[in-house]
Amino acid sequence: MAKKQQYQRTKKPMLERHRRARVTNCLSTLRQLIAECSDNDNVLRMDKIVMLETTIAYMRQQQSAKKNKQQRTAAADIMHNFRHGYMNAVEEVSRMLASIPGVNIEMGKTIMTHLGRVYNRLQVKQQKIQQQQQRSYYRNQLPIMNLPQAALSPASSGYYSDDCESTKSTKSPQVETIPQENIWRPW
Repeated sequence: MAKKQQYQRTKKPMLERHRRARVTNCLSTLRQLIAECSDNDNVLRMDKIVMLETTIAYMRQQQSAKKNKQQRTAAADIMHNFRHGYMNAVEEVSRMLASIPGVNIEMGKTIMTHLGRVYNRLQVKQQKIQQQQQRSYYRNQLPIMNLPQAALSPASSGYYSDDCESTKSTKSPQVETIPQENIWRPW
């Protein structure tokens, strides 16, 4: 019994002090890292729980960004495999049309033109998807601590009328139509 009482009197409080010192040291290191990353002096006066909440939010953001990247990569692989298979099928159709005697040339041109148009539409659709994914990726990559309250360009005076004029002049990007002359053909 004497050893147990001695442990409870001396060792246990000493171990608790060491544990608390480690926690305090880690929190101060975390505070410095957050201050360096955010360039904000208010971080140095940040409460411990706020620091931990900020760290958790940042880690969740990184986790979702990683998951989104994996999903984009998987989707890109699927689309690449589909296009590769489609091209193989188009080449096979072209070989079959060329090898069968008595096939109407106009019918062959019509078939290959149609397949080329479908392929071009796939390309345009894939480019749109990639652009949307890039926009959403960069939107999600904004640092948590540096979110601006009102983002105005340096040339803007901050008046409401400046903001309205800039929105009126902005046009949404239009998808170019594919001209009839530039149709992809495998031959």
